[in-house]
Amino acid sequence: MANIQPRTNKNGDIISYCIRVHKGRDIVTGKQLKPYTMTWKIPSGMSKKAAEKEVQKQAILFEKECKDGIAIDSRQTFKQYAEYVLKTKVLAGILKPRTEYHYRELLLRVNNAIGHMKLKDIRPIHLNQFYEALSKNGVKRGTEKALATIDLKALLKDNGLSLADVSRHEDIKIHYNTIVRACKGEVIDASSANYISKALDISPGKLFKFFADESPLSNQTIRDHHQFISTILRDAEKEMLIPYNPASKARPPKLETHTPNYLQIEDIAIIISALEQVPIKWQTMIHLFLVTGCRLGEIVGLKWEKVNWENSQILIDKTLQYTPALGLYESTPKTKNSIRHINLPNEMMALLKKYQLWQTAEQELTSVSGFVFTNREGSGLNPGTVAEWLRTFSKKHNLPYLNAHAFRHTQASILFFHGIDAVSISKRLGHAKVSTTTDIYSHVMNESESKISNCVANVIYNMKPSS
Repeated sequence: MANIQPRTNKNGDIISYCIRVHKGRDIVTGKQLKPYTMTWKIPSGMSKKAAEKEVQKQAILFEKECKDGIAIDSRQTFKQYAEYVLKTKVLAGILKPRTEYHYRELLLRVNNAIGHMKLKDIRPIHLNQFYEALSKNGVKRGTEKALATIDLKALLKDNGLSLADVSRHEDIKIHYNTIVRACKGEVIDASSANYISKALDISPGKLFKFFADESPLSNQTIRDHHQFISTILRDAEKEMLIPYNPASKARPPKLETHTPNYLQIEDIAIIISALEQVPIKWQTMIHLFLVTGCRLGEIVGLKWEKVNWENSQILIDKTLQYTPALGLYESTPKTKNSIRHINLPNEMMALLKKYQLWQTAEQELTSVSGFVFTNREGSGLNPGTVAEWLRTFSKKHNLPYLNAHAFRHTQASILFFHGIDAVSISKRLGHAKVSTTTDIYSHVMNESESKISNCVANVIYNMKPSS
């Protein structure tokens, strides 16, 4: 039975109650354990009689929570528990650096909203209010943007600096591609504009026009916050710190269903034709994307030692990732099934060999890293560099928006359209489950099934008996 003790102020008026639930005795020493305690404050305006009745209810509820193991750490806030979850997942190898970085970015906004709240006090309504607030204009961090007001590329040249010189400046923390975008007259973050100004030792106001980005967060970004909160609270539920996960009862914004952005046959033809005009490094890389369906990190993380020339295969067992905190780093693939051998056609093997010979002759520093695709220093290639090149390439040739996943989706669609089963496709793409493949490509599967059905009909019903 819970013990209830009133607490009074200087005037002798009861302002709160201390509720204690005994734990029992230590099984080893036999000593009385320190009881669970909680304080219930009387709401303003509540009568004495109503307060006495309500505190009895609170005592019964608290005692039940103690018996169920829920109230063991009832004072812990979301911020404290989230930090505990992230650290334990990192130590256990469950959370990869890139995912941890993403979670900590989300945590900045989440902590501002509910970080101070005790786990047991968080309700679905608090989360719904947070999601609504995120949908308003002006909530983005680093909302200030900048646009160059002069010809930056010409200014750099006049100062005897290349774009690479600026990106390698010891005091500059800015990616090469950001400098490229600024020189092209594209919008960049204000912080990046300040770094460029610092490299040139010129006041930012003389080089850039600054303005606020008032656009709201996308539904996808809000859903990312929801998924993160749900992950933390799901762990709290498993550890019996809360009776249920309030995120499971919240209402994040719905997402529109997007079909995979696979390329049409005519687009592939244009790409292959256009690739004949680009350096062999990019030509080889894009062909690899097309024939393997690999993820971006898997392709830039490929090393020559993983190319099996005899069996015309490559082994995907590493990825190359980037975060501002760690820079470039090697990581294991997304899932266990992502570690796989991929057979390559003879044409692809021939192009790889041609590219290797060129690289050996032209880039003496290649041996430093062993990566198939390298930067000018012979080190691994930043995934952002590939994304920027694809962006420029697609604009130049009037193609649909291109990213590495467009090639991945294209690979899957080609296989489905040619009647390859979902299990084989899932294995080639390195999905953790076949259901992942069927969920992502359900639309493509429906289209391919229709084409396969028509093909079967043409074969069966248009056959003519031999004379």
